[in-house]
Amino acid sequence: MWETNNWQEIDGSELPQWNRHLLRTSATFLQFPYWNEIYRSLHVKPIYVVWGEAQSPLAYVCILTVQAGLRIGLVQRGPVELVPGALTDETVSSLCEWAKSHHYGFLRFR
Repeated sequence: MWETNNWQEIDGSELPQWNRHLLRTSATFLQFPYWNEIYRSLHVKPIYVVWGEAQSPLAYVCILTVQAGLRIGLVQRGPVELVPGALTDETVSSLCEWAKSHHYGFLRFR
């Protein structure tokens, strides 16, 4: 069970339904698991996380991750707001805290 106001990684078995879910949002294709899974062959690991409760997440983001000692992450045109008003300074700050606690040395938002 996810905690409220906490970013949690999405289980890989849930990715197909996230592709469908993101179609109902304003998310760019750059955030879809379908688009990002191909990067695994280039040694870039997409990490998918959501913010909020398991039954009703408020935000979603894909972080393209490279492991070079510390992790280096790239967020392309995200995070995605799943509920209007969900992306606040607190939400983005908590994503940065999540990244720090998961050994990211650098997280770039593009």
